Amino acid sequence: MQKRPSPLHQPSPSQAALILPLPSSLSRTPLSLLVPLQSAPPSPSPSPSSLAAAVAPLRLTARVHAAITCRQAIRRVPVRLVSVGKHRSQGTQLLVKDYAEKISRYCPFEDLPVRSNPKGTSDVRVQVEAEGERVMKSLHPTDWVVLLDERGRPVTSEQLAQLIAECADASHRSLTFVIGGPYGHGSQVAGRANDKIRLSSLVLNHEVALLVLAEQLYRAWTILKGEKYHH
Repeated sequence: MQKRPSPLHQPSPSQAALILPLPSSLSRTPLSLLVPLQSAPPSPSPSPSSLAAAVAPLRLTARVHAAITCRQAIRRVPVRLVSVGKHRSQGTQLLVKDYAEKISRYCPFEDLPVRSNPKGTSDVRVQVEAEGERVMKSLHPTDWVVLLDERGRPVTSEQLAQLIAECADASHRSLTFVIGGPYGHGSQVAGRANDKIRLSSLVLNHEVALLVLAEQLYRAWTILKGEKYHH
């Protein structure tokens, strides 16, 4: 006696209308040959520059990752902050001093202000070069010099930490950051620089840039030490 199918497995009239018997010649044909798949248009091959940009963050954070996860020691490379400007406000000086004390827990730190327009000239070019001469007296031949410049490369907090770690690995005498005067850096200073970075796409007031850099240097060290300040 033939077993009757359960009502649960019986197709509805509308479904039954869609069920058509396949010819025997097609019964063994793979479905992929019966229904052509619609493929998306091939994406253009990435350019070498885009590939480099994608890989760069991984390379930049490798040393930082090793320092945090493997507890590799980071040399206490001295950090120096040379800044050209007028007399600082009391509030700015207090905040810079506070961050200087915090940074000093991790490495020797120097805050070296340079007076702007030391010759009191109205000629901008003469002013910039005179400021540059003062800055050059603060630099040692084996320092790794980083200029803050609006045309410099943008950096994240992690990349700034990486910069410190790489400078420590390279055994430079110190890592020196230079903030120029209102008209930028002198030609001697620009020629001496090993790197140029910018803290923002915005143009920052001199004292604001000083405070942002001081805070970011402290943050960079907490990243290297795996502390909870940065999250």
